[in-house]
Amino acid sequence: MRIITRSGPSVTWSIAVYGAAAVVGLLMTIVLISISGAPVGASLVALGQGAAGSPASIASSVVKATPLILTGLATCVTYRAGLWTVGQESQVVAGAAAAWQMSLWTTGMAPVVVIVLCVLAALAGGAALGALVAWFRTRFGISEIVSSMMLNYIVFFALAWLISGPWMASGGTASYQQTGLLERAYWLPNIVDVGKMHIGVVLALIVVIWLQVLLKRMPLGYEIRAMGFNATALSQRGVDKRRLVLTVMVISGVIAALAGVGEVFGVSHRLTGDNLSGMGFDGIIIALIGGLSPLGTLVAGLFFGALHNGSLFMNVITGVPTALVTAIQGVVLILFLIAGAVRRYRIERA
Repeated sequence: MRIITRSGPSVTWSIAVYGAAAVVGLLMTIVLISISGAPVGASLVALGQGAAGSPASIASSVVKATPLILTGLATCVTYRAGLWTVGQESQVVAGAAAAWQMSLWTTGMAPVVVIVLCVLAALAGGAALGALVAWFRTRFGISEIVSSMMLNYIVFFALAWLISGPWMASGGTASYQQTGLLERAYWLPNIVDVGKMHIGVVLALIVVIWLQVLLKRMPLGYEIRAMGFNATALSQRGVDKRRLVLTVMVISGVIAALAGVGEVFGVSHRLTGDNLSGMGFDGIIIALIGGLSPLGTLVAGLFFGALHNGSLFMNVITGVPTALVTAIQGVVLILFLIAGAVRRYRIERA
């Protein structure tokens, strides 16, 4: 037997596969809730209410989905090019940290100027890390998987030092390290009055549209997709592969950095040791579930943002244990990853 890639899975097949994953996920959720002893009906109602039961819930779900969508998009552009980086995690942190330092340097300036400079600093931070991974790949032949993973450790340890030293809030302790609260004037403006839905949500939607057009309609997008299919043939057509690798990695770093600055300046308003943790790796999963498509990543991100928000609400309302809530989210993620593989591949007898 061998695994064959399906040529252009139909919309009907995609809906059927992901619908089956959703049904199985619901059944597994019911089983897990029953095992915990919590009321199944009330728990499912709470799950739905927390996900999309009110304007505030919808706004909160969208806000939770935004960094997942952005890090997923950062993954789409690199994986479509055949660059298997896992550096989205460090690029998120680098973007947030660069923006935070810029806010310290520009204190006292007009708020709109500070916000713009902080966002630009974040983009520069993410781009720098992406460029560094590209340089390791093109100059020394070091796998982007290895170099980006090592940079993840370096950046997180650097952040731990910053929030336990130069940036630590007054009264902070070694066991609870965080920065002070960002000045209210420098918060990203909200676009609605509920759920902390900040302007970063709009930026994420713009990035989705831009990346979809880039990959499908623009020459650079063709080169990116072609490099993922056959990098050797692309080089024979005269395309500078080193330049393309650098371009792709910088684009990815910039998009991931937007997730970091949006989370810190729009939601938590401070840096801690864990408020950015996991975003990059979650984004990789979201992108894979979305079929490495910007629009698919948008849908997957919104779904899992709603699932996360609904699960937390279920925990608060019905007392479903936190560990079980995490397990439910993990089970659903795995089911949708399997569904994505079934959608894209089929097994053929040799």
